[in-house]
Amino acid sequence: MGKTTGISWTDHTFNPWWGCVEVSPACDNCYAREFARRMGFNASGKKGPELWGKDAPRRFFGDKHWAEPLHWNRQAEADGVRRKVFCASMADWSEDRRDLDEPRQRLYSLVEETTSLDWLLLTKRDGEFLELLPDRWIFDPPPNAWVGVTVENQRMADIRLPMLRQFTKNPMPWVSYEPALGPVDWTPWLDFLRWIIFGGESGSDRESRAEWALNTMEQCRRRGQFPDGRPAVALFNKQSGEFMARQWRLTDKAGKDPSEWPEWFRVQQFPDQVAA
Repeated sequence: MGKTTGISWTDHTFNPWWGCVEVSPACDNCYAREFARRMGFNASGKKGPELWGKDAPRRFFGDKHWAEPLHWNRQAEADGVRRKVFCASMADWSEDRRDLDEPRQRLYSLVEETTSLDWLLLTKRDGEFLELLPDRWIFDPPPNAWVGVTVENQRMADIRLPMLRQFTKNPMPWVSYEPALGPVDWTPWLDFLRWIIFGGESGSDRESRAEWALNTMEQCRRRGQFPDGRPAVALFNKQSGEFMARQWRLTDKAGKDPSEWPEWFRVQQFPDQVAA
């Protein structure tokens, strides 16, 4: 699992473990939780225990699983390209549990070893990641460790973005505005953010709004350039979600075909490849 992925803004996904606990409104319709249950973990499945919840166990993996990114790294080196790895689609790498400390340290070492892969380390935790990062990363993080946070509405922006800003050595601070559950004023944070991903929530009754994406794009464009001349925040529309499929009468019910979007909505930009 992870060599190929349907997530448009990454090349691979890697999970150091499965399982999590809900922490904010973005978690209400967690696709990872529902996918795990469809696989038998659990609600009423027979394969394994429930993996979601504060006291629920987590699902761990063996050496073969952990060797996959090493293969991706060798392939990227052979191809002369950099590739992105989203970590973790079925968990939160900064969940503060002692049974996760060993695989978390293994993950950090793996990131440092796979220098041709850019690791997208996304978290919904409000500040735990600063305490759980290795001390060596706080002052001299590897350039391929891109730490980002989920921001679904203004309240979460006000809570999580100050925490993200505190990681001043972050090679690529980024935001997953997904699922977008309310408008966000990004202007106080555009001095350090490098990448914003916008997406709706497919398969639920919670609507995102096209104007929230448009406002985000306009805020980024008005920012212009950073003082060092790098491009301002890049916005990448991963998927528009079913609400836009209804609104714009799209053929793809999940709204994942950019050619069907209005022209003003077709923004698919990636940040500079800053990793060496």
